[in-house]
Amino acid sequence: MSTTTSATAIAPANIAFIKYWGVQDAARTLPFNGSISLNLDTCLTTTSVTFDPDLPDDEVTITL
Repeated sequence: MSTTTSATAIAPANIAFIKYWGVQDAARTLPFNGSISLNLDTCLTTTSVTFDPDLPDDEVTITL
């Protein structure tokens, strides 16, 4: 008998205004510039994945 395992993740959309562009100081772990972003808490993305051990390959389904 096999067991089907699945998981669902829900995450808000993220808008990056200033993005990470590299390392300014690797020894101190400082980025070249800071990052500024905004999460939209009512604009969500839901992603589910199911793994079935009876299938020869894993399958990922992304639902919009």
